Amino acid sequence: MAKIATKKVTADSVTFVWADESTPTTIKLSELKPELVTRAALHGISQKGGDSYSQCTTIAEAKANLQATLDAFKQGDWNRSGTASGGVWVEAIAAVMNQPVEAILVQWAKKTDAEQAAAKKHPEVMAAKAKIDAARAASKAKAAKKSDAPAFTL
Repeated sequence: MAKIATKKVTADSVTFVWADESTPTTIKLSELKPELVTRAALHGISQKGGDSYSQCTTIAEAKANLQATLDAFKQGDWNRSGTASGGVWVEAIAAVMNQPVEAILVQWAKKTDAEQAAAKKHPEVMAAKAKIDAARAASKAKAAKKSDAPAFTL
């Protein structure tokens, strides 16, 4: 599907630039009632907050990602993802180190991509991840048996 429009956001407006090169459409914050500006801001915060944990697999990871995003907002940074996510890898490291996921997330967020990649290759971490993945697969299979899912046959 072709892109219909692109958006250009400035400090005080949003302009929608149409793909057919017709006249762009712009809305300025000064044109809106203060209540609507507040509502729009809260909607944006809600969306970005939700996006921060949309791919998380645990509540602990989701909470950490949301907090990192909100902290970025408080520092005036709208574009930084703020995520501390490591997904199942963080869970695996937490299991190996016998530490809470929240504590590992804090450390994970400070690691470089290379350090995170190295941690993912550690044999104990790989084994812990495989165990977590197997447990989740078994849970899904059990849930499927209880549902209206069709029987599996070959």
